[in-house]
Amino acid sequence: MSTLRRWTWIVPLVLGGIGAALPVAAQEPLGYRVDARIDAVDRLLVVTQVRVRPEGARRVRLWLHSDRLADPPAAMDDLSAGWIFPREIDRAPVTVDAVRVNGAVARWDRRLPEGSEGRDHSGSDIVVELPDPTAAEVVITLHTRQRLPERFGRVGRTAGRIALLAPWYPLVVRDDTWAFEVPHRLRIEVPDDHVVAGFPVRQRDGAWEGSARAPYLPLVAMEEEHREHVVLRSDGRPFTVEVIAPYALYRAPPADADPLHGLRDMARVDVVAHVREVVDGALRTLAMTGREPARRTLRVVLAPSRTELVATAPGLVLISDRIDELAPLDDLLALHDRALVRAVLRALTDGASEPTGDRDWARDLRAVLLADLDTLRREGKLTTARDLIDWAGFHPSIDQLLYAPQIAFVDTYFGTVAEPERFGEDPTRARRPRARGRRLLEHARDRLEPGAFDALAAGLVRTATPARQQLATAGVDGATLDRWLASPGLPVNYRLGTLRSEQAGDHWVHHVEVIREGAERPEPVEVRVTDRSGHVADAVWAGEDDHGTVTLETPHERAQVQIDPRRRLPQSAEVADGHPLADDAEVLPFRPPIIQQLNLAASATEGNIIGVLDVVVRRQYDLEHTWGLSLRTGPRNTGGVIRYIQLLGRKRDGNNRIGALSGGLTFDRLHEGFSASGEGGWRSGILLSAGYSTVRYFLDPHRGSRVFGNLQYGLVRRDGGRITHTIAPSLRAAVVIPLGLRNVLTLVGDVAWVFGDPLPGERPGLGGRFLLRGYQSDELVGQGRVFVVAEHRFTPTVWGDLDLDLFHLVWVRRIQLAVFAGAGLVYDADDGRRVAPGAEIGGGLRFHFEYGGVQPGVLSVDLARPLLRTAQARASRAPVTFVFGFEQYF
Repeated sequence: MSTLRRWTWIVPLVLGGIGAALPVAAQEPLGYRVDARIDAVDRLLVVTQVRVRPEGARRVRLWLHSDRLADPPAAMDDLSAGWIFPREIDRAPVTVDAVRVNGAVARWDRRLPEGSEGRDHSGSDIVVELPDPTAAEVVITLHTRQRLPERFGRVGRTAGRIALLAPWYPLVVRDDTWAFEVPHRLRIEVPDDHVVAGFPVRQRDGAWEGSARAPYLPLVAMEEEHREHVVLRSDGRPFTVEVIAPYALYRAPPADADPLHGLRDMARVDVVAHVREVVDGALRTLAMTGREPARRTLRVVLAPSRTELVATAPGLVLISDRIDELAPLDDLLALHDRALVRAVLRALTDGASEPTGDRDWARDLRAVLLADLDTLRREGKLTTARDLIDWAGFHPSIDQLLYAPQIAFVDTYFGTVAEPERFGEDPTRARRPRARGRRLLEHARDRLEPGAFDALAAGLVRTATPARQQLATAGVDGATLDRWLASPGLPVNYRLGTLRSEQAGDHWVHHVEVIREGAERPEPVEVRVTDRSGHVADAVWAGEDDHGTVTLETPHERAQVQIDPRRRLPQSAEVADGHPLADDAEVLPFRPPIIQQLNLAASATEGNIIGVLDVVVRRQYDLEHTWGLSLRTGPRNTGGVIRYIQLLGRKRDGNNRIGALSGGLTFDRLHEGFSASGEGGWRSGILLSAGYSTVRYFLDPHRGSRVFGNLQYGLVRRDGGRITHTIAPSLRAAVVIPLGLRNVLTLVGDVAWVFGDPLPGERPGLGGRFLLRGYQSDELVGQGRVFVVAEHRFTPTVWGDLDLDLFHLVWVRRIQLAVFAGAGLVYDADDGRRVAPGAEIGGGLRFHFEYGGVQPGVLSVDLARPLLRTAQARASRAPVTFVFGFEQYF
């Protein structure tokens, strides 16, 4: 049980039971005064005074959002851990040292917010008892302290920057509403070598001071501050854009510069020019709608974020310092621009007419509509990454990207309707799951007739009438809207039920049952029937119950039935047994052939190239049935296998299950000249395999295990004409043991044998890329082998967060060091020994990179030395081996 959960039970008992039994107050704050100091050991010491009018309530609830830093995000995995922590997990809870009401010690309780997804998302609440609920006004003072963790994101410290860009001091909460626009006064002391930026501040008497009317005051302290100003024209009046960064920003020379000074650095991006272009376009779009920007100065802060490409905070637009680390492809850059323009439009949209509790989603809803209008104005169409890369689904990285993406900023590229908040960075959705503008817009599009929807959209972008009121006028009542807002916390899966078609005269009538599994989430669901002539009939199931039937008519017999054919309804992989979209269609189409594995490795010592091409064919969203063709070449043989694979067990991700059974036919050429014998041959046979893998991120696994066994029968026609038979069982197991976020230990064991009359190319050996890397492939070969290898991989801090740009095609993000050792035995070796031992030590580098700044990859380079060799091998073979490949040793 966590410390916070223990407090939830213990504190009310100690303080006389002031906890959950009494109603919490429904006040709004009148103003805040915050005195803060960041000391030499990175502790944030805060004294917060907030004035509150009790209005008869007995208690006040205050939110400690930054207490979420006490735990790592529950959604964090092997890949995303590097987006959150630069080194290791750094926990930083908020400690409450004192709570006073009007100067007197107060009784208080601490608990999780109601409806919270966990402390890692929402932080915690302080519930303060008021001694006199009838007082006209009370002053609550809280003394808190928190060590600033080494962490990327809105709150934390990295590389000389201290980010306090989310609520970092206690805020009064009424129900789940906290973003009250009230006066805030701040005084903060930071280390002498830091400068404070964000909302307007001035330095006085060794501290930084400022005030504003806002939900809270976001700021960033940095060792160096660099500001760039751009003045635009909007409605004939000046509009200022201020870009704030912790380092000097590159500025491209002007177009009219002379040739000597007009050379542009092609390896660097002019971020200021990019922001200027996007903001200028956003202002043009606002002008088209007749709206004026809500402010005449826009401050843009480069934030140390790896999970949010673009975000907003009060008075600020936050952009990741990686926003322009992207391949220079217009369609790909446009996706980043669209995310940035949405944030800019959100910051320029006035939400003053909205009730405080509606302000965030209403502004985002308007920003989505305006961003779509901006895209149509500039490009004439709306595009997502799925539209751009669907044709390339044959590539293994692209296939994973389409069906189970493992990339940062995934919503930017795929434009998902759900827009989930996985890591709790956005305070507007931290207390409980809440829909954003895109999801609300699609709900309205499904619910309303086209004319009513168009009128709603026009009203939202052109008028300041509250969004809730405009939705009600369009036909969306308050209860329905509240269900839409709560829908991210209501996971469901839709599937087809009973299908029935019958001919009625000259047409066909189709009865389609739709079933909703999971939470109660009433919403319209589109149903489409396509007949054999290609005619399409659409209908909508209202979705008020957990199942229902719709009736459609087509001229001919049905060929296909689909639920949600435009893929707009968020469905949950946790509710569905397989992929949540697998049961949405009567017939699943085949994907393009998928290159499951495309790997090229080389042994520079031997001059050998090892190539693998593994192609599979499966239906879209099918996690059970696969047909595959694997082609391989190496020093032993060249050939392949055609096989059927049955996947089973629980899901590893949205693209795979953990277990597999397969059977196939093999064919290969056994190379002459391998090992001691010069004879080769042609082999065909049968291969049976079984195994499981719980490793999800193969480019850098930090946990999990893997066991696979093979049984191969081979029929060989030797070059001399003789026919021989072999049976070869093998078993390989591996386990990955995490030693922290930057350290991992991998243990691999392998045993293989061959029975019958094998050629040298059929006999197992100890040397090779995925065996003992210190030995050459034909060096230790025999009737059987067994070996174990231990590899330790770790990332030095200085190489943990890189941005090395290689021609705008590849960005190196991280470099790992690896050290390894292994030992094994070969039985009935080719050199005549009954038992031939082998041992190795070695080291290597792992270059983790992103293709085009998006999709991860890895390049492995290893240098290994054998420790046990015969005198003949020492005299005739290189003392070390050098190998490289595009995957980890596992």
